Amino acid sequence: MPLVKPYTTIARVRAETRNEDSSLDEKFETAINDASRAIDEFCKRDFWFHDYTGSGYSLPVNGDKIFPPWPIISLTGITYEGITITDYNVFAQFIECTGEELGITSGGMAVIKGTFGYALAESESETTPPPTLPPQIIRAATMIAAVWSGEYAIERVSLQNERTSIASSDIPDEAMNLLAPYRALVL
Repeated sequence: MPLVKPYTTIARVRAETRNEDSSLDEKFETAINDASRAIDEFCKRDFWFHDYTGSGYSLPVNGDKIFPPWPIISLTGITYEGITITDYNVFAQFIECTGEELGITSGGMAVIKGTFGYALAESESETTPPPTLPPQIIRAATMIAAVWSGEYAIERVSLQNERTSIASSDIPDEAMNLLAPYRALVL
């Protein structure tokens, strides 16, 4: 199974599991795909590039602010209830409408046009993680995929200083802590 919109790489999962056996690559690919979609589900959004320059993306207005589920790369237009908005400020994670003459209120729907998310490098495709992906997402995906591959083991040291490797099937708390700030609260 090829990688589909992954948030980590096979090389990272190999390093996390301390297992360089290339015969496990298919297992790692499946685990990476599963971990990446689980992150999408947990965060209630994805971490890919989205081009809405033509069709636009509809979402609710919260006060005088619009919160797309992805970072804003470029914004080419906004309409609110069919009216074109020209007075606004664009920040990395939200748009603030500054024109009071239109009566923008919570609950209405805006359509935004532009590009959003995490752009791919020109030479890359959707089989490698976007180069601008937050490192916390990459790390969480790596840890989750390592565990879900069945190849992740933790090392225990006894009081007699004997080391034992134990297979682990628990997603590390660190992974969930890394994902928490990226969980979409406003949709």
